[in-house]
Amino acid sequence: MLCYTIDTRPYADKGLAVQEFLNEVCLLGLLYFLPAFSPFIPSLSANYRFGWAFIYTMGPFLAVNVIFIIIGAIQLCISTHRKMRLRRLFDNAVKFKTEAAVMKVLKKKSHNEGKPVRTFTQKNKTELK
Repeated sequence: MLCYTIDTRPYADKGLAVQEFLNEVCLLGLLYFLPAFSPFIPSLSANYRFGWAFIYTMGPFLAVNVIFIIIGAIQLCISTHRKMRLRRLFDNAVKFKTEAAVMKVLKKKSHNEGKPVRTFTQKNKTELK
């Protein structure tokens, strides 16, 4: 799977590609320790050392995934806040029927998302949902 991930780069987002690569490398490292917890190694001190090495390999694996989850949650909160703010501005503009205010909101929206500005219609109100 690691060769496939490196060769094809299936993710468009660079963050997801890095996370997937790190996950595959850590899982490969964790699989290395799997025979250490079987009867093939009778020494208890060797099992003890393998156990700690397993934990030291698992720690960065979990830490990187938790960091990516936190970053994704923050990005989602920021995106949701922006949409709610634009929605509130648009509703106020429609409420007071000011075409200039509506165009200002749509211009901000199109600037943020790279979409062209359209004239005031009912369709624009549904786009902000």
